[in-house]
Amino acid sequence: MKYQHIIWDWNGTVINDVKLCVRILNEALTYEKLPSITISNYRKNFSFPVNLFYKSLGLPSSGFNYKALNTFFISRYKSDFLECNLHTGVQSILAVINNFGVNQSILSAGKDSDIKEFVNYHDLNKYFSFISGVRNIRAAGKKEIAKTHLDKIALEPNKILLVGDTVHDFEIADYLGIDCILFSNGHNSEDVLLGKTSRVITNYKILESYLF
Repeated sequence: MKYQHIIWDWNGTVINDVKLCVRILNEALTYEKLPSITISNYRKNFSFPVNLFYKSLGLPSSGFNYKALNTFFISRYKSDFLECNLHTGVQSILAVINNFGVNQSILSAGKDSDIKEFVNYHDLNKYFSFISGVRNIRAAGKKEIAKTHLDKIALEPNKILLVGDTVHDFEIADYLGIDCILFSNGHNSEDVLLGKTSRVITNYKILESYLF
């Protein structure tokens, strides 16, 4: 394989949770008497930091109300995450990479303890040497934990690949100086991702061509 370590994003990359996220977001918008958002519009406009994305929709983006919104979102997500399936083909490619003896890990803007719970539920622990998530519910610290994550891998940057589904994942990879592949069926649309890189895949079978 071309790489000696694969870093995976979780939400939208491994787990197909966009529909659930948009549903919860629309519950919050309805509560605030704001227009709902379609999945298509969400995927065109979703961005980090999340509070600025919320602000663009008219939702609270700071202070007590923003904290309450995040608490609501995480609570609803945790109560309904069982309805989310893994993306088609992702478990197969995880197994292929694992069979070649290449280590894999997760770097997520999700809360550390929650991501570990979700990974355990889907019985994917055997594929990941370690998992890094943020320690708060604001999804604001992925860049802050990325360098520590890279240091744990202890390889030259050109031996590491990040697989994600958002423009932010591309920015994280660029910050770390590592290669990046973006999956177009997650939280950002294909058109949005292609605005950053040509290394965009529509399914995980295609990922193999970048690995060997």
